[in-house]
Amino acid sequence: YGTTPQYLVAAGVPAANADLVTAGAVTAFNKATGARVAASDIRAAGSISAAVADYGSAQAVIFSIAIDTNLPRASGTVDFFVNGGAIIGQNADYIIYGTTPQYLVAAGVTSANADLVTAGAVVAFNRATGARVAGSDIRAAGSISAAPADFGVRQPISFTVAIDPSSPQACGTVDFIVSAGTVIGQNATYIIYGVTPTYLAAADVGTANADLVAAGQVTAFNLTTGAKMAKGDIQATGSLSATPALHGVKQAVTYTLAIDPTRPKASGMVEFIVCEGAVLGQSDRFIIFGESPRSILSTDLAQANADLVAAGKVRAFEKATGTPVDPSDIAVSGGPLANVVGGPAQSVRYEVSIDPTAPKAFAEVVFTIVSLSRSHTLSYNGNGNDSGRPPDPVSCPEGADVIVAGHSMGRSGHHFTGYSEDPLATAASYQPGDTITLSRDLTLYALWTKDRPANPVSPITGDSLLLLQATILGLLLATALFLIWLRLRRKDGDEE
Repeated sequence: YGTTPQYLVAAGVPAANADLVTAGAVTAFNKATGARVAASDIRAAGSISAAVADYGSAQAVIFSIAIDTNLPRASGTVDFFVNGGAIIGQNADYIIYGTTPQYLVAAGVTSANADLVTAGAVVAFNRATGARVAGSDIRAAGSISAAPADFGVRQPISFTVAIDPSSPQACGTVDFIVSAGTVIGQNATYIIYGVTPTYLAAADVGTANADLVAAGQVTAFNLTTGAKMAKGDIQATGSLSATPALHGVKQAVTYTLAIDPTRPKASGMVEFIVCEGAVLGQSDRFIIFGESPRSILSTDLAQANADLVAAGKVRAFEKATGTPVDPSDIAVSGGPLANVVGGPAQSVRYEVSIDPTAPKAFAEVVFTIVSLSRSHTLSYNGNGNDSGRPPDPVSCPEGADVIVAGHSMGRSGHHFTGYSEDPLATAASYQPGDTITLSRDLTLYALWTKDRPANPVSPITGDSLLLLQATILGLLLATALFLIWLRLRRKDGDEE
């Protein structure tokens, strides 16, 4: 006797091959006596394959009884069907296999929803005949979301075989887990997602190095349970450089997940591209870096107009591959720049549109024209200081920003309170570290406030006023006592 067809999941094939009699639920009996044949007397010819190419194909294994070599053998065949994943549902008529949980990258969700049966690697068979059920006869209830809020969250989809409406339906559920980026590495236990390449402005590199997992948007999951791994279990090898020489150059960081030291590590790599400036614009396909606002000297204006892309330090990359966009493929609208020194900001729009079928990537850089021919000087006056020296004067183009300098000046009996354009002012208008936009020559005067002495002195003798006051009070007291004594003595004389 044997169970035919017999269904196995790929993960169980090695154990099945170790005991094909049990896997095929094969038993044998002596017809005359009814005695059961020992399992060790049942021979199996062949083995079962777990190769993906053999999924869903009938694999025949012959079972024989040959106790007495003088008698013909009794033989029987069991057909095995192997599939990936697990048995997710069955009824008396059908058996359904599916991969659960199933992992998808966000970019692939649309095509997955178009064919959920394929996305969940769902197949079904007729239990009695072994015939595979057509994919069109497997219904999917629900769809998968690629919304960032749903990244890493289980999304269950039910799959149903219902060919015969008069019989109960066979149902099974597959859990989907969606994450951003692509699958950058996996092993038998874990899968790692990452966004590669990922783009960073040079100013953000320090923060990124503090948390490379977040910078590369790296997540990992247990393939069997779907459990999301803790960030602390993902190790990053390497760090990112903001050195100008490495702007636009791929920098690789390797991420490793190795919770169980007895298992192979799962590793993946994310490539980073660092650029100066900031991300000014992007589309699904391209990302644009640039510096905005951008100040240009009037003497450099002709050269800037000859190459506005270079003037604004605008660079673009293909997001998926990290390939730099040729500057000739960055279109400029809004130039040339007018030579209006200190005038209003002028905007220039940059556009990357290599593929006319894809959305365009736009960016805007703001230019301000300044002139070397009209420079101004910020000077400092100690305004009565008797130690140290005022800061050195600073000259720069009109419209430029200047930081108010600190100082090392001092004035006896006074303390510094700030700077003012008026040497007689009683309140400071500027403090060291403030920013001034120079539109004319300007002198800042140090302002001083008298200290309040702890022990005042006489302006005439230079002695301590407290000592003088004590002396005067002492003299007054002595005089009063003398007058009282003198009066008492005269009274005593009169009485005599």
